[in-house]
Amino acid sequence: MKAVADTLGVSRSNLVERLKGRSKPRGAYHKAEDAELLPIIRRLEKHTARSRRPHP
Repeated sequence: MKAVADTLGVSRSNLVERLKGRSKPRGAYHKAEDAELLPIIRRLEKHTARSRRPHP
């Protein structure tokens, strides 16, 4: 269990709680700044010609 927790970079107690089903699922991620950044990211992504890495 320690090796798995170390590899994933999480605490053992967190891993045990998740395995036992006691942890609460995360809610949706929403930040106000995302609305400002998403158009820029999408524009950059469009110009990458389907490359997996965005190029400045």
